[in-house]
Amino acid sequence: MASKETEQKCLRDAIDYLNSQKGIAKTIGLALQGTDVKRTIDERPDFLLHSGDNAGALIAVEHFEVDMMSSISDDKVISFSNMFQKDTKNIFNKWHEKVVNSDKIPDEAIEEVFSSIAERLEKQQMSSYKTFIESFRYSLEKHERKIDDYISNVCKYKQDRFSFSLGFLIEIRTSFHNLVTNNLSKIDTIKNGLSPLFAEVVSMLKRVDATKVSFFVLVFRSSNSTDYYAIAFRSGDKMDEDIIEQHIDVFEYVGEDRWIELYSCIDPKCDTTIERVEDRYDVNFTVSYQSISPETRAALTMHSVYAIQYCKWKKLKYAASHLPYAIEKDCGYLIKSWVIDNNGFAVPIIDPNDKCRFIKKLGDINRTAT
Repeated sequence: MASKETEQKCLRDAIDYLNSQKGIAKTIGLALQGTDVKRTIDERPDFLLHSGDNAGALIAVEHFEVDMMSSISDDKVISFSNMFQKDTKNIFNKWHEKVVNSDKIPDEAIEEVFSSIAERLEKQQMSSYKTFIESFRYSLEKHERKIDDYISNVCKYKQDRFSFSLGFLIEIRTSFHNLVTNNLSKIDTIKNGLSPLFAEVVSMLKRVDATKVSFFVLVFRSSNSTDYYAIAFRSGDKMDEDIIEQHIDVFEYVGEDRWIELYSCIDPKCDTTIERVEDRYDVNFTVSYQSISPETRAALTMHSVYAIQYCKWKKLKYAASHLPYAIEKDCGYLIKSWVIDNNGFAVPIIDPNDKCRFIKKLGDINRTAT
């Protein structure tokens, strides 16, 4: 559960961003600028406000976080971003006074800092689209189960003279690597780790009971920087209308890690060496994947290449990592058509005379990439 300070910062950031938008996003942003309803105890939902644009309405907002850098175990999602924030604060508190009052930084402090960085790198390499989606699903369903409780708590303050709306404020932290997006009119590369809006996320939000939850505000943050942006739309049947009106792109994710569970092969290890050279430290981080064979890597990449081609065939907006995008761009034209197999997968049809050319191009691109 996030601290009150974290919740309030997320709400402030959302309001600041939405105020620069138009249409329904700006309308929701204005409503969120209302004054707090005085409550005798700290209870759910996280915020209860007099609407900023309607004196006769209350706005109830429940905040929760979704962390791509997560671990899924025993039907629970453990967020590592919050753990590392606490770890960083603990290291600072432990060593700050000694560093300030010393001519040199103790070796133990250096080792502790870089060990923490190495652990973060290892966890970040373990994160994937799957951990992001599972974290989103877990957090959303957890809060869906409490919707009636939120409404019951709001009714204590609503009285007959107020209407009220309940919304979810969802804070999303991701660290996608060089994500390439194609919205059918232009191609962009997202380099700061931020997530675009994915079709699977929209699908999950559409299943939330629109008679109880009126709107969603999504705040997308980078795990690696202070970059963020926010979007807002109404629930239920109004969602598609708001997304289209705001020109928000919704992407199918077709990166290699979408199929990682087919192989159960992610097992990164981060080895750290620290060497003191006169007045500086040389630090090397080496991330290795002990259980991913070259054959498995190739299979994951080809799943992504085929999916990109399928999206192009169906005229779907898509997001993929750079390598499969480059492969498809260079030799995707050799794929002539598609069939759907018994498992629902799209399987490419390649002319036998083109297969050797196709494989050779894949090899050339892989060698260039590595």
